Amino acid sequence: MLSHGLMAIILVSFAAIGSWIAFGPGPRACTIAFEGFLFDAAWSNDLACRVGFGIGAVMVDGMVLLAIAGALRALIGPGALPRAVETLGVALILIALAPILLPTLVFGVGKILLESFATWRATGRWPRNEGFIRRMKARRAAKP
Repeated sequence: MLSHGLMAIILVSFAAIGSWIAFGPGPRACTIAFEGFLFDAAWSNDLACRVGFGIGAVMVDGMVLLAIAGALRALIGPGALPRAVETLGVALILIALAPILLPTLVFGVGKILLESFATWRATGRWPRNEGFIRRMKARRAAKP
């Protein structure tokens, strides 16, 4: 339990820095490598700074909750409270990663759909994964 508690304290100190920069009052002075189309440099720098540190802060907050869940599990044993804290921690990490994971997922699915449509336009048939279909038929035939 002591190791989980110490880890939670260390992570809280890291999270405090990112949380203050992301969610604290007042302007932030960060620089970015490029400036977006029709954006004021001061506004975009402040926004980029807050968004970047906000993603990191929420991710570290999720890790803090995971460490607290480990300490609770060591202190009171497995149960509903440690499981709920752990679930909340994982949810925070996934929320923090959503700006990275969702565009990647959309790009990947969009690419597959475009390639499938191009195959259909060229051949008149939708693409099929013949190897997968063959394996599934063999698996179904082997079942008693």
